[in-house]
Amino acid sequence: MAQDPERHYRLRLKGNLVVDTGLGDETTTGQLSQDNTERYWPNVRLFSVGEVMTHIGIVHDPGHPAPWIIAMDCPPTRSAVLDYGSRWAIEPTFSDFKSRGFQLEDSQLKQPARLERLILIMALAMHWCVRVGYHDAVQHPTPLEKNETASRPRALVF
Repeated sequence: MAQDPERHYRLRLKGNLVVDTGLGDETTTGQLSQDNTERYWPNVRLFSVGEVMTHIGIVHDPGHPAPWIIAMDCPPTRSAVLDYGSRWAIEPTFSDFKSRGFQLEDSQLKQPARLERLILIMALAMHWCVRVGYHDAVQHPTPLEKNETASRPRALVF
């Protein structure tokens, strides 16, 4: 698989994919993750459509129902697996800028400088909206939020 040196990948895998870790028989990604909170395999053959060489990292943090089984193009480490989580900050922003919010694709701007300024304004507007919404939630909680806060034990402050 030819890779662009400027681009890297992190792909979350399901537990039903067949792999060969080079240590014996073929197994599945789900079997690799059983009874492991953290495990890393370099140079694994992944059989999906054809055969692909990749690295696999598995992290199953306490309190999470399923492990993250991540295929990656770099040496597998905990931080490389956790890099996959950074997409959760990016995808909502793309969605807000496009069809769910600002409709950026409808702007019809052609000049890069104008598009760049529009994106900056949209990012500032999004930041302001989130900040105002957070402040309002803290200052004016709903009745359900008030009950939830009252039922929690208070932390001791020294």
